Amino acid sequence: MLTVSILIFSGLFFFFVGYRYYAECLDRELIQPDDSLSTPAVLQGDGVDFVESKPLVLFGHNFASIAGAGPVIGPIIAMHHFGWVVTLVWILIGNVFIGAVHDYLSLMISVRNRGSSIADIAEKTMGIRAKSVFSIFLVLA
Repeated sequence: MLTVSILIFSGLFFFFVGYRYYAECLDRELIQPDDSLSTPAVLQGDGVDFVESKPLVLFGHNFASIAGAGPVIGPIIAMHHFGWVVTLVWILIGNVFIGAVHDYLSLMISVRNRGSSIADIAEKTMGIRAKSVFSIFLVLA
């Protein structure tokens, strides 16, 4: 039982350090958020696609959109093939350095582009071919 407690608290500590220091570094060096700017929900509020919401509602929407089969089935398959230690390390590192970064940057890029989809942003920055590639990916993903 002590081993499980150590693993749980070590994982929580890793997440805390990642959130406290790595996320702060990303914010400061890369994103540089500006609280004085309004979100697309405020600027384009239409009651359908753009609606001001409470933080708990936004958390629920975000959680529901990322909690598909991949993040659940992937670690189960990995544990079967590589064992629990490698799987635990991958979950911890992958969450802090890949998953959280991807989700946060996707959100901030969309907010800074008036709530546009990744396909529309790809077209704006890279051209129509990029939009086609991203659109196909979004349909298949």
